[in-house]
Amino acid sequence: MTVLYRFDAIDRFPLLRSYTTASGPVNIHTEGSEAECVLRVCAVAHSSDPAAAQVVLALPLLGVDGDPKQLLLDLDGDGDGSEVFIEAMDGSGRCVTYSLGTVDFQGRGTCSADARRAREVGASGGGARLVDVSLPIQFCRLGFVLRSSGRGMNVGLIALRVTGAVRFPATGIAGGVGHNEGGASH
Repeated sequence: MTVLYRFDAIDRFPLLRSYTTASGPVNIHTEGSEAECVLRVCAVAHSSDPAAAQVVLALPLLGVDGDPKQLLLDLDGDGDGSEVFIEAMDGSGRCVTYSLGTVDFQGRGTCSADARRAREVGASGGGARLVDVSLPIQFCRLGFVLRSSGRGMNVGLIALRVTGAVRFPATGIAGGVGHNEGGASH
């Protein structure tokens, strides 16, 4: 298993206001010791928000190649029912969304998705269809969908991990530039 991101610094995972549709304040801060750091994300959906208000954070660009199996997001849940997603670009230049499930638990837990299949964003025909992802994958955004107005979200992000034998390509995956065989093996 490989850790892709440890959520241990606010400046590495900024709020993307242009993608965030929740109108209320969003509070992001770190808490805990250096060894057990959590990036806490707090927001409230208001009645003026869209039915599926979103809070979206930027992920540092990171490409993953090899044989990824599962994406695992470790977090400290509050049982609020928010849906968690990750947006990425695959090796063919498609924008895809991984649905990691719902934060329907309190305390530490893991949300997961198949790293090999995701929903294509902007697919013709009006719906997002499930596609086999072309490697390498470049992650760009992590988001939450708040489903109920008046309900608060208070989730602590710990780490995003991937199972399977993976490596990190040096450059060149955005826009389907090609498959880079270089990079470190992990």
